[in-house]
Amino acid sequence: MQAPLLVLWGADGGLGGRDVVGVWQEHHTDPDAVSGHAVPGGHYVPEEAPQEVVDAVESFLARVRPQAEVSS
Repeated sequence: MQAPLLVLWGADGGLGGRDVVGVWQEHHTDPDAVSGHAVPGGHYVPEEAPQEVVDAVESFLARVRPQAEVSS
């Protein structure tokens, strides 16, 4: 199965400063389908930065939804 992938992580957590998107691109069948970024906070990203998570998910879905409609 191929699917777009959004990766979010806490900038102050254990993955802060790492190329998280790059790691996921290495394992995805379509590296260009992987996107994401660090958001403020540590390990509990949805609790520590809820608005940033909502904004990222809404933006992600706005980008991939048109693609899904074309594919179906």
